[in-house]
Amino acid sequence: MKKLVCVVEDDELASQLYQFYFNRYGIKSFISDNAEEIIRFIKEENVGLIIMDINLTNTFINGKKVDGLQFTKYLKNNNETKHIPIMYVTGTNIEYGKETEDIYVDAVDVINKPISNFNLFIQKINRYLDL
Repeated sequence: MKKLVCVVEDDELASQLYQFYFNRYGIKSFISDNAEEIIRFIKEENVGLIIMDINLTNTFINGKKVDGLQFTKYLKNNNETKHIPIMYVTGTNIEYGKETEDIYVDAVDVINKPISNFNLFIQKINRYLDL
């Protein structure tokens, strides 16, 4: 069974761009900013990679607002989801340092928006989907 990409994104334009490129490259995906919906989906489907926006603005878990880093911690602390690799995609320019160390510990990759090379981005995704 082909693995899916789950995208946690609250920007409508970015979501449309993901959908366009994933359709173009034949990658099956699920895109949402609803944490409960995403958690259900991940537990029910064969998800091979989670693409997480760090700067989520309207995402809640159990009524508590969370950003992408907090959502990642939640997923990594759950036995049913901790094995799924997470790739951060963010509009925030992140440089490695003591204050950003946790970002790199929990993620397999960090990509800055706007994504300038979609071919390379798709190659990275396929690596985690075993295509």
